[in-house]
Amino acid sequence: MEECVLEDKGCRECGECLICDLDKKKRCDNCMECLDMDTGFKAIRIDGVDYDTE
Repeated sequence: MEECVLEDKGCRECGECLICDLDKKKRCDNCMECLDMDTGFKAIRIDGVDYDTE
């Protein structure tokens, strides 16, 4: 079972992680308007790396 990206639990496929942070009625389309681009640096947090073992 996949892990939920929002909480420490299994994924229920509820779709909550796909909702836009700025407009709760809209599905996220990766417009990136929710990110503060006026900072002096850019960074992302990587929770883990999945390797393809095939």
